[in-house]
Amino acid sequence: MTPALLNIIFLIVAAAVGYGVGLLDRRVTAGAKEKKQEKEEILAYEKVTAQLAAEQSRVEQLTRQLSEQQQALSELSALQEAAPKNEHTALQVLVGPDMRWFVEVDGQRVSPEALSAEQRQRLVAIIVQVRPWIDAKAAPPPVAAARPAPPVRPAPPAPAAPPQPGAPRINPLRGFRSMMENDAKKKEVVPALSIIALIDEILQYKLLSSPLAGKAIKLEEGPAGEVLVHVGPDRYPGLDSVPDPQIQAIIREAIAEFNQRQ
Repeated sequence: MTPALLNIIFLIVAAAVGYGVGLLDRRVTAGAKEKKQEKEEILAYEKVTAQLAAEQSRVEQLTRQLSEQQQALSELSALQEAAPKNEHTALQVLVGPDMRWFVEVDGQRVSPEALSAEQRQRLVAIIVQVRPWIDAKAAPPPVAAARPAPPVRPAPPAPAAPPQPGAPRINPLRGFRSMMENDAKKKEVVPALSIIALIDEILQYKLLSSPLAGKAIKLEEGPAGEVLVHVGPDRYPGLDSVPDPQIQAIIREAIAEFNQRQ
């Protein structure tokens, strides 16, 4: 072989080796890049997965808290519906624009003509309960100080007529005044019975033939005019506070009978 041919062969071999080394380097570099990109994608996927898991856990916690709050609200609503109402309107008086008066007993409008026995009994019981407000004395209004009036001289007494001999002296004004004083004394001596005392008399008569006679039931008027119910050693303020329904029933019967007598 000639030296020129050898040089050409050497150049060809060198070029082939360089091309192969370049291909190998390119392949190795591409593989490294792919591995790096794959690793980055894996890390990003794991990060997103962790974030999704955290958000899902937070959503589950919020859902659980919301469910607990809804359950608590449901229980509270159930308790409020099951609990008895302690207050209600027993008596309401309304005045219309034409100055007509209307009465509602326990939320039901009643009229004097169509008032049933039960409604009349309930109305009497309500009036007995509100008697302390009716009998209460209001404070007198303030009165402005007036200037003292000038003194008035008493008129001289008229000369009395000389008594006639043999005729007794009778003063009709004095006799009328004495009658009025005696009537006033009689009214003071004999006190008027209250409504509660009259109802208690009817109640005591009913208790004689009732199985409740041995419980010593008695109605009494309190210091402010309120109704006090005595059952043995116990005392209850008002009819509705008596726990025994039989005692309430017989007292209501006494009220109804009192109302029928009026």
